[in-house]
Amino acid sequence: MVTIRLMNSMSLGNYTTPALFNEWASSAKYSVMKSFHHSDGTKCFGGGWFIVIAQLPTGQISNHYKLEDWDLFECDIIRYPPQFDGHTPQDVLTRLKDLIDVKDRE
Repeated sequence: MVTIRLMNSMSLGNYTTPALFNEWASSAKYSVMKSFHHSDGTKCFGGGWFIVIAQLPTGQISNHYKLEDWDLFECDIIRYPPQFDGHTPQDVLTRLKDLIDVKDRE
């Protein structure tokens, strides 16, 4: 599992990706969902994989995981996720950083 280290004046500490997504989902802070399919109906990588998507105030983030990790993510299960907005891995990092910056201003 990937560990995300988010640091600035208000550190969120170390989170595994399931823990971060699960915290958001359980608090209903952000919309988090998982699916075996992409929005166009195709199975993720032809099968054996799933996608987890979070809609943050700073934009959509997502990642694919092997089916063996399905139970690590405690969030809504949907048949087809929202349309992919074209984000890149760099966009995800920027959106997470911007999320922290927003929280610092609150």
